[in-house]
Amino acid sequence: MRSILLLLTFLATYTAQAALTPSADTIRPREARPMPSQSQIEDQVHRLKTNAFVLGVAGAAAITTGIILIDNSNNNWDKPNMNIIGGVILLIAGVAFALTSIPLFVVAAHKKRKYLRGDMAFGSEKIGDINMPRMSQASYPTIGFRLRF
Repeated sequence: MRSILLLLTFLATYTAQAALTPSADTIRPREARPMPSQSQIEDQVHRLKTNAFVLGVAGAAAITTGIILIDNSNNNWDKPNMNIIGGVILLIAGVAFALTSIPLFVVAAHKKRKYLRGDMAFGSEKIGDINMPRMSQASYPTIGFRLRF
């Protein structure tokens, strides 16, 4: 009986190990993600900042409401009533909301600094001739560079 249990344990371990090791056909090279466009990054940064601001304001409002509820509960801590319990819950939730908004602000600033640092544009511009302004227009290459601070 022991030999059968030992054999079954060995087979289960072997098949589990074989299932966990990747084979050559299951390993795929990691694909490079395309660089997001400037408008997509600006939208992400705007959305992150908006969410962080909403969480921060909601946290401040919940903290203020929780403090008011605790203060107006007649300070009878021996017999906690619903105002004290609700105030403590709102106070804890407000602190959680306010602390949650901080990483969103940090990620938004990091994305803005990383992707929207500088912008270079190549193009062509048609410039009219000084002597014949409406008759001939020549195309000249242009280079534009914009730095955001």
